[in-house]
Formats: sequence, structure tokens, C-alpha cells
Amino acid sequence: MLLFLVFLASRPCLGYYDIIKSEVLTAHNEHRRTWTVPEFIESEELSQEAREYAIV
Repeated sequence: MLLFLVFLASRPCLGYYDIIKSEVLTAHNEHRRTWTVPEFIESEELSQEAREYAIV
């Protein structure tokens, strides 16, 4: 029951995942620039592998 309630509470957030992911990556890279280190880039292939690994 608790998991169901958590799922219901998080449903409005699910539509904003891509927006939040992009904003976090941008903010993180802005911080990395202050240290003159390479920026992170998003890898769809790596993301897919991580999703598949998490399911196993």
C-alpha cells in the first residue's frame, strides 16, 4: 500500500523528468567549468545500459 501511495504522489513529477535531467546536467557543468574540467555529456547508449542493468 505504501509503495502505491508513493507511486501516486510521484506521478506529477514523471512528466518533468527530461526537464529536470537537463537542468541538473547544465548546473553541474557550470560548476565543472569553474574547475576547468571537461563537461559531462549525456549518452543515450549508456543510459539505456544502466536502465537494463537496474532491471536485472
